[in-house]
Amino acid sequence: MRILPKIITFALFTLLLVVANASKVYAAKIYLFPSSGNYTSSFSIDVMLSPETDKIDAVDVVMTYDTLKLDVLEIVSGDFDQYLKKSYNKATGKIEISALNATAPAETTTKIAKITFSPLSSGVTAVDFVFNPGAVDDTNALEKGIESLTSVTGGSYTLNVSGSSTTTPPIVPAPTIPSSTAPVALVPNTGAVPSSIYFYIAFSALLTTFGLTLLKKS
Repeated sequence: MRILPKIITFALFTLLLVVANASKVYAAKIYLFPSSGNYTSSFSIDVMLSPETDKIDAVDVVMTYDTLKLDVLEIVSGDFDQYLKKSYNKATGKIEISALNATAPAETTTKIAKITFSPLSSGVTAVDFVFNPGAVDDTNALEKGIESLTSVTGGSYTLNVSGSSTTTPPIVPAPTIPSSTAPVALVPNTGAVPSSIYFYIAFSALLTTFGLTLLKKS
């Protein structure tokens, strides 16, 4: 019977440990600020980390954007101690950022990076995170090497670029030909023979008959 209190104590300790860890798993959030806006020229958005109750030592950010709508001008470091990667691919529209804190973990809202875009054409476009819970090759927020990220929030932006190719060109009417230069039809459009031609035929026949009569008398 003396072993029963030890079993109960161990079970309670295990339960408390599980509850404590469960409250910390998948707590952190990564989002864009601002998450929307209307822009006619270059603009910047911040990639933000909200650790919630966690202590984040490192982050990996993978993002996508439409290369027909946006061009990345630069990526500026945020508040992390070290940045192992800050890259963007203008052909594929992929952004990758990796950063870590070597001294103290991030425990409050922290800026990961600032990204400056230049709009290329008018329309609405999205900037999204690549995030699959449990995956190691996309967006992550780590506490002592353990994934703590629970959600990501991208952005949607309205672009209005002057002279954009998305603008429908005006319809130009076909030029009209002045009546003075219009060609004159030699044959009526209806295809009917003019009545005056019968007069010329009869007159020609009369002259021919008169001529033949004169030739016979001579």
